[in-house]
Amino acid sequence: MSGQSSDDIQLFEIKNILTSDILSNVTKIGIQGNSGMLTCINGEPIRIGPSQILEISKIGNFSFDFIGVLPRKNDTWFLDYQYIKT
Repeated sequence: MSGQSSDDIQLFEIKNILTSDILSNVTKIGIQGNSGMLTCINGEPIRIGPSQILEISKIGNFSFDFIGVLPRKNDTWFLDYQYIKT
């Protein structure tokens, strides 16, 4: 992750955490991190809530194409996932 800040605007480059061959078979992801930490799922920003847990299951035609996190300086986090090996 790299970023630049100018006033209230922040730009970040987020790298995909998992390879595309794994992501194509992922059925569920879980991210645990500090409340307010920013994550990115398929290009959509999602903040970790007060429970400090984010879980998303694959439903229907939904697929995971991109998973990223933007931890702040003192954030701790981990990612777990379930996938079907083909």
